[in-house]
Amino acid sequence: MLAEINGKIPLLIEDKTQTKNHSGQLTRYIESVEKEYRVKEFPAIYFKTFDQCNYATIEKAGYGIYLRSDMLGVLRTGIERGVRDQVVLDFYQYLTAIEEAVQAYSTTAVVNWKRDCWIGFFLKLQSKFADGSWDYVPNKGGGFMGFWWHRQENKYLQLEENVLAFKIEVKDRANQSSQRNTWYKRLTASKGASSLTIVRPSRFGRGRWMTAATLGEDYRQTDHAGMLHFENTVQTMRKAELASVCPESVVIRGISLGD
Repeated sequence: MLAEINGKIPLLIEDKTQTKNHSGQLTRYIESVEKEYRVKEFPAIYFKTFDQCNYATIEKAGYGIYLRSDMLGVLRTGIERGVRDQVVLDFYQYLTAIEEAVQAYSTTAVVNWKRDCWIGFFLKLQSKFADGSWDYVPNKGGGFMGFWWHRQENKYLQLEENVLAFKIEVKDRANQSSQRNTWYKRLTASKGASSLTIVRPSRFGRGRWMTAATLGEDYRQTDHAGMLHFENTVQTMRKAELASVCPESVVIRGISLGD
């Protein structure tokens, strides 16, 4: 969307819902406006109705970020001051419904989580794991919502919804199986005082990105009602970090091997 302020100042607005920036489109939009208006500096806004992992590339392209929470704040203020325009009221209700669905991870039993709950959970995790990224990951099995973090050289951790996986990236096809198997054996031949249980994945698979091992149970910690206990869940993920760096700190199936 392109608007003019006072008939001469361009205002560029990119309105994104459930899609993301792609194919260098944001830079092309700015270049087009610069050429048309013969200006080098003008306001450009990236308005995101839903959520995405981060906005670094968008800011780098020269856009200011305007999120759902920003718009909700403006609409809420207007309504509190007496605005009764039906378009405003409908849009406020629409955005409120999205926000409530995303935040429902904290009020919904983990066994009933849908896509929006995973998004809210992953957004919350980013406040604890600064290197965390998330997105929908498509695959032959139908795909999943994933969160990955704690990359150490070619190894990293990944949440595949209710599964915590120890992942490895191997570009050389000839060494993929051997490197995956070596790390699997290292992870599942350790000892210590942690309560983690690390097991063989349901299938190893092949390719550049592979699962070497998984946590033996759902990493999400819950209360008596099956609701997420966020801080305890973070502690479990921290233990997995330690295990991925120093597997000697975990217990396999609750059995402590000899020193």
